[in-house]
Amino acid sequence: MKKRKSQALKKTVTKSGQVRYYKGGKRLSEKKAFEILKNKTQERQAKAKKSAEGLLYYKGKALTKAESYLLRLSLKDKVKTEKRLDKIQTNDGKKIFRTKQQLNDLIMQQARSMKDFFATENVRGKFKAGYEGKIDKRGSMDVAQFLQEGAFSRYKAVLMTPDYQMIVGKIGVVNYLATLEIMLMSLIVEADEEKGVQVQFEYRIEVSTIRQSVFIDLQIINPERTINDVIKEAIKDSKSIIKYYKDLTIRIGYS
Repeated sequence: MKKRKSQALKKTVTKSGQVRYYKGGKRLSEKKAFEILKNKTQERQAKAKKSAEGLLYYKGKALTKAESYLLRLSLKDKVKTEKRLDKIQTNDGKKIFRTKQQLNDLIMQQARSMKDFFATENVRGKFKAGYEGKIDKRGSMDVAQFLQEGAFSRYKAVLMTPDYQMIVGKIGVVNYLATLEIMLMSLIVEADEEKGVQVQFEYRIEVSTIRQSVFIDLQIINPERTINDVIKEAIKDSKSIIKYYKDLTIRIGYS
């Protein structure tokens, strides 16, 4: 198999001290290389600015992205105009947070109350017009974006598979979910090819601020039944919800 050339900008220095730039195996002019570097710097700065805009502060110190996200969920309107948590007061003028421990307690409480993450719909089926739809992988891609760019991007991703294997790492978790979704979509379509289906995968993600991790548990609720049998029964009866895995709810619409 032919090795794919790296698209990253590479800088080399010759024995004579001359600086050269390469990308994708091709040499670039110094002007073009500086233009690429400038664009990358601007992208990083814009991303950092956007990330900083969502941060909250306590006594002059910025909280982490995850802490800020959880507190925003809990405090809502109270932090729309005031990011300094030590300045927020009750209606009678008393400070809401007198100690950092009060903040930590609220963060823990909000983390425990987090339940659902909704992936976008994956659509495939034999529709009435005879059109054969395609598997849309945006469901797992949304989870990938949540893990990579969301409030918990610095947290470790962990997934428990139906056969009790532990997958650790964002790439491994997302790849597993994408493969699982494709398999489930295929079983749903094969159960009745005359029905058009619109399927939504709804994941429950557990957040642990202590372990700095997000966790999805896909253990089977009733091991005595196979997923194939459950899907066939659901499609036959036109059921709208399939609950086979602990942290995954499958919602189906029909046409």
